[in-house]
Amino acid sequence: PQQQQQQQQQHLSHYHMQPQPQPLQGVQSGQPHMHQAAMQHWDATQQWQQYQMMHHQQMLQWQVSQQQHQHAQMLELRKREEEERRRQAEEARKKKADEESKRRLEELMKKAEEDRAVKAVMPVIQKVRFATPESFATLKDELEAVLGREQTRAGNQFKKLRDDADKAVDAAGKCIEMILARRRLVEEKKAAEEAKRKEMDECAKALVEELRDLVNS
Repeated sequence: PQQQQQQQQQHLSHYHMQPQPQPLQGVQSGQPHMHQAAMQHWDATQQWQQYQMMHHQQMLQWQVSQQQHQHAQMLELRKREEEERRRQAEEARKKKADEESKRRLEELMKKAEEDRAVKAVMPVIQKVRFATPESFATLKDELEAVLGREQTRAGNQFKKLRDDADKAVDAAGKCIEMILARRRLVEEKKAAEEAKRKEMDECAKALVEELRDLVNS
């Protein structure tokens, strides 16, 4: 990072600003102050070496500190990334759970509507099954009307309701045909019996008249 480079340049500038001891000049052997000057130069050289060593240690410490700081930043970044992944995963899980709950609720509501449609249609189908010749036409119209009203609400159940209704109409129609045929037989039998009774009455009247004529003669 730019801030770290600036800090490192400041340390290096501070290092270069420190004066480096210069070699002794103008000191000749045999001069009285030669020993004192050499000692001062040696002290300055030692101080310069100590400063270099201290500065080197400071640079090492600074580098270690920067590495630790970078490592801490990397760990913090990874922590944040992991937290973000967990947050996104939790949001995805909650979203999926909400969608599943919504789907189940819609299915339950749809099933309830279908059940209400079935409960509205089935009693009319039952009445059609036991229809009489006199009520068949009216009940058939009623059945078609309730099927039309409940078609949308019945949903997937409508096909079964339609099949049950058709079967009920067919069965009722056949049953009514049998009832009407039986009624015709009964009427025909009653008519035959009535004709036979009239014929017998006519014969009896003829016999009575014949007997009366014989008595009068």
